[in-house]
Amino acid sequence: MNFPRYSFEETILVLDLYLRNRDGSVLPVKDIRVITLSGILKEIRHKNYPKRKFSESCRSSASVVYKLTIFKRLDENKKYAHSKLDAELWREYKNKSLSEINAEAKDIKKKYHIGEELIGLN
Repeated sequence: MNFPRYSFEETILVLDLYLRNRDGSVLPVKDIRVITLSGILKEIRHKNYPKRKFSESCRSSASVVYKLTIFKRLDENKKYAHSKLDAELWREYKNKSLSEINAEAKDIKKKYHIGEELIGLN
């Protein structure tokens, strides 16, 4: 089992969640928005790689919180391990309107046929 890097689409979805909850604290692992996003990320991963087996903890709620923490550290200009993609997307979206990234996140969910009931949750 392995833990593949987050894709562009997965990272956009996490960044969207972070920016919509940019109040100073990272959402907890048991938050319904984190749990829902974890499920969406697992579904996307399965659709992109239907024959590969991934660990159950791949794209877990804890991994979503870790990624949210990375964006919080970037937001605070603190040094923290992050990917090149994280930094690029942060620079691109940090000052854009929330509606821009939210629209992109919705397009990604529609591309993977994520139900409307889940689109509104996270």
